[in-house]
Amino acid sequence: MNSDDNSIADQDNFSSKKKIYAKSKIQITQTLSNESKWDAEDIDNRQQELAKLAAKRWAI
Repeated sequence: MNSDDNSIADQDNFSSKKKIYAKSKIQITQTLSNESKWDAEDIDNRQQELAKLAAKRWAI
């Protein structure tokens, strides 16, 4: 998401932000547009997914 879109979406609700996420050039951001809700549990799940991707990409 570019900085202009980020500024616009800053205070929007999740359903409004999904439209912006769908247009992102970054595939991992686009996937957010497929979520039906965005709460603490979803954030925790996403964090775990991103951690797995990072560990796979930058193996130690």
